[in-house]
Amino acid sequence: MRVGYVVGSANVIDWLRAAGGPYPASTLSLLLAERQLATAGEEVSRFVQRIREERTRLFELLSELGSEPLPSQANFLLVRLGDARRVSERLATAGIAVRAFAGRAGLEDCLRITLPGDKTSFARLTAALKAAWEELPRAFRVTSASQNQEQQS
Repeated sequence: MRVGYVVGSANVIDWLRAAGGPYPASTLSLLLAERQLATAGEEVSRFVQRIREERTRLFELLSELGSEPLPSQANFLLVRLGDARRVSERLATAGIAVRAFAGRAGLEDCLRITLPGDKTSFARLTAALKAAWEELPRAFRVTSASQNQEQQS
């Protein structure tokens, strides 16, 4: 189940309500989310702390691999890569799903990597990234637009 919220100006919120989401939250989802928030304070705090730790470690790892992770306060990192498509495909072969932005102006070279929030899954993610880097180190290195064009020619 997925439950979220948005904060914005009245104009933006009115527009969002008019457009509607493709999958609005069900009453059951909202009730379960409310119950979870009311009864799981310590558990939620531990999970948030775990996400913060993972975010810091993943940011450091991606930087070491030559990519450019962008600062984040969310449960994911947006990262610029030399070849986001190739890295995404390589991660997929390891069973790691990331969000690519092919065709989205300004984001074509980015991936959104969600932080799993548990040690086993995080270890799997970092191992897959390191293995992808071993195979495709140039795909991680961010270069200027002109260098990318030269490499593709």
